[in-house]
Amino acid sequence: MSLKAIAEIHHDQIKEIVSIYFDYDNIFNIHPGSLIFNLFRALRSSEVWELIDSKSYRWKKNWRSFYFSMLPEEDINEDETHSLLTHLNETPSNELPTWLDFLSKYQAIDKEIYVKVVRLLVEKSEEDKNYAASLRQLFNKGYELFGNWFEVFKSDTQLVFSAYLAALKNERYCDYKGEALALLTEEEPSFMIKIVDCIYENERYPDEHTSMPELFFLWERDNYLDAVEQYGKYVYTKELNSYGFGGNIFTKLFSKEKGGSEPDELMVKKQGFIRHTVRNNIDDIGYICFIFKAANCMGQSFRRELLGIFLQHNKKIDDFKKLEYEPTTRSWSGSQVPTLEKEKNYLITLLSLLNSVDLLEHRSNIEKRIEYKLKYIESEKKRDFLESRQ
Repeated sequence: MSLKAIAEIHHDQIKEIVSIYFDYDNIFNIHPGSLIFNLFRALRSSEVWELIDSKSYRWKKNWRSFYFSMLPEEDINEDETHSLLTHLNETPSNELPTWLDFLSKYQAIDKEIYVKVVRLLVEKSEEDKNYAASLRQLFNKGYELFGNWFEVFKSDTQLVFSAYLAALKNERYCDYKGEALALLTEEEPSFMIKIVDCIYENERYPDEHTSMPELFFLWERDNYLDAVEQYGKYVYTKELNSYGFGGNIFTKLFSKEKGGSEPDELMVKKQGFIRHTVRNNIDDIGYICFIFKAANCMGQSFRRELLGIFLQHNKKIDDFKKLEYEPTTRSWSGSQVPTLEKEKNYLITLLSLLNSVDLLEHRSNIEKRIEYKLKYIESEKKRDFLESRQ
């Protein structure tokens, strides 16, 4: 029979049962929640505290955390509120509550209790990021404070942003749908820069698989062209010293789940943005290459159109050679020949973009690529033949 069951059956002896358990706490480490709940039912709050504080045992501060979080609201006073703050400041991160909603009970005594507790946790998380574990609840859509942060933290609104960053550093899946971040960046658009900095501080070369809040809300903004471009340009500055292989966190905005579909309106916005940003930044070839990489997953016909837009505004052969207008990733099963044939045929479609005199070098460059593909195809056919003979 569990200790919880024993305590519920012999509730008149719960004080003695818990006191005996404290002698073995370092062995069993029982979750104190249900026991403290029954203690508050059987004893006065002061007696519960005296019991918890009566002995020295391994998880004493954890029991204190449950005491403060489960303390009945009618028993909360200035002394208890002060003791809570002292406890939070002196307790290791692994013995603190992992939730914050209990603080609402303390607001009648101290209307700034959320500000004081969150500021303390943010500051301590700079040394131990696990102090931010409970902060993620602030940004959970099911939490009563969600979206009302700036009213509760009106004496220090910047603390809301600091709390979000601390929570994100501690848990990358925090706000994975980006619902809180959408509201925070509406309040302060420049906050997106700090999010990017945070991601790159935690991961040297983040990519399209990096765990982070989803940013699809950017496409829902009225000013999505500017919002996505500002985000893209900042990520680009972070990527300048990367190896340049594969995707990055910006390309996540343009990808879709494997085998999934997306609304036509969203695809129109994505393609519209890429056309817009290429035209507006045509002389920044580094950024243009960055954008072409993002467009790599958007289909051959669009990539061909994008190359045409580029050539209308920039005919420099050196810039042209830097572009990634072919797929940078491949996957096939069996013979590689069908994949190579598709790549060759795609290159052939590009020749019609290069019929003018000022694009002769560009055409020659593509023709050389086609010739290389043809040789590659013949080589693979021979390989396939030899393997079939084995």
